[in-house]
Amino acid sequence: MQKQRVQKFIALSGLCSRRKAEQLIADGAVCVNGKKSKLGDHCTNRDTITVNGKKISFTVSKMCYIVMNKALGYVCTASDELSRSTVFDLLKKRDRAAGLFYIGRLDKDTSGLLVLTNDGQFAQRIIHPSSKVRKEYEVKLDKVLSEQDKRILEKGIQLGSIKLRPCSIAHKRNLRYRVCLYEGRKRQIRRMFEQRGYSVELLIRQKIGSLGLLGLKEGEYRKVEREYLEKRIFGSKDENC
Repeated sequence: MQKQRVQKFIALSGLCSRRKAEQLIADGAVCVNGKKSKLGDHCTNRDTITVNGKKISFTVSKMCYIVMNKALGYVCTASDELSRSTVFDLLKKRDRAAGLFYIGRLDKDTSGLLVLTNDGQFAQRIIHPSSKVRKEYEVKLDKVLSEQDKRILEKGIQLGSIKLRPCSIAHKRNLRYRVCLYEGRKRQIRRMFEQRGYSVELLIRQKIGSLGLLGLKEGEYRKVEREYLEKRIFGSKDENC
């Protein structure tokens, strides 16, 4: 196997997330072949990696692609310091492939479409701004969205130091709206409506590209092929929003 960063091998072992592994390295808890590792170091599968003196083992699994309908109350993280349930708790043990991670975080109070994979190249293609992948959400507000606020939000508002890209908002029924955007800032939809004086009472991601929820109920998931995701996310342009 070619050389990879030490934190990636630790993540592949299933011990913790890559971010946590980076912290362990920075704290001096990681050794490679008996020598303390530093951030930026590389190794191969032939090297001996220890964390706090304990040897770790890892396997490089085949590429795995999962479409999930994330349930409310679950957080997007590999391990939660507050002991909250994570999206990985929704997976059966046999499906927790080494190095599996989510693409596009959804917060605890948001449900809907989530893609998990261990294919970093594919994940990067989805999240990179140049791909211009459209995400569609169903939003329930606490009151009717005025036409003036709708136009302002659709043009792209300023959130702190960030100027949001234009989005589209369509009324569905009652206080429910369909929001489509091409970026995914942290808590973006909640924050943009809050800035105009609205509270988001319900938020569901319905689509990524033309990939939908596949009829999955909250908490359910399905393993699919990469080719299927390629076609749904990049190959088909759904302009209904």
